[in-house]
Amino acid sequence: MIHLSLLAIGCALLLGFFVQQASTCAVTAAKEIVIYRKTTLLRSFLLATGTAGMIVVTLATVGGDRVHIAGDTVPSASLALGAAVFGLGAVVNDACLFGTLSRIGQGQLRFLMLFPGLAAGFFLDTNARMPPVPNPGNLFTGHVALSAMAFVGFAAAASVCFRSLMTIRHPRHLSLSVAMSLVGVTGSLLYALQRGWSYTDVIRDYLAMPLPGPMAMMTPFANPFVAVAMVLGSLAGGLYSQNFRVERPRLRTLLRSFVGGLLMAVGILMIPGGNDTLLLSAMPALTLSGLTAYTIMTATILFLTVVSRRLRLL
Repeated sequence: MIHLSLLAIGCALLLGFFVQQASTCAVTAAKEIVIYRKTTLLRSFLLATGTAGMIVVTLATVGGDRVHIAGDTVPSASLALGAAVFGLGAVVNDACLFGTLSRIGQGQLRFLMLFPGLAAGFFLDTNARMPPVPNPGNLFTGHVALSAMAFVGFAAAASVCFRSLMTIRHPRHLSLSVAMSLVGVTGSLLYALQRGWSYTDVIRDYLAMPLPGPMAMMTPFANPFVAVAMVLGSLAGGLYSQNFRVERPRLRTLLRSFVGGLLMAVGILMIPGGNDTLLLSAMPALTLSGLTAYTIMTATILFLTVVSRRLRLL
């Protein structure tokens, strides 16, 4: 198990680096659509999901129940509300979970306030510490024909998006197509190898009272190291691209990040999961709940971005 934990830490370092290189952020993507009428970042998300989907299908077909593939649940009103609340929190914070990671890697200190906000949101819910559950199964294990069709579909979507993004590159940055492809690869491997590794999971799990008996040992000990490794990877990406500039926060922006984090935590508990989980785990596994939540989340961010634009809040 130690070698798997070390592999997960390595994947987290790379994921943080590639997220920073691609400037991955759902809120930034919405602004790009509303203000500039471009879908560059939106297509890059589809590329990451397509690449992750190929990894997920392969692992599910070859590894079966030995790897963790996202299971599905029936979409509900709670899930829809959670996705909308998460979208609201992302707009208030001015960055989603990936966007926050990317901004921290650029030295924008205000986004560190997201962590106390997440903690406050999880603390408000007495059931924030959800016990691990057995692997619920997936669409692909034991279904070779379906797996092959899904793999071809993911590959086709990723190929189209990769070609359309190849020319987009900034100095000392990987091209957007390469960076987002690698986000898909490293992120999907992380979710398959290590459950509960993201910084939102770590904050939620360590806030709550320990579970009694053997359940207390089911949360991998390496998860905090994996989460820290992802942040360090983002900082390395910012330094490499020479985008790291320490930016002193203002009280107003600190409050925005805190409130945004609190709202996102509430949404995460209702979905469950954030946009990172949905993008690189739930949607690549073709879960209806993941597709529904991400669609509502994106629509909410777009709607609030349009409203903010018209009210001149952006």
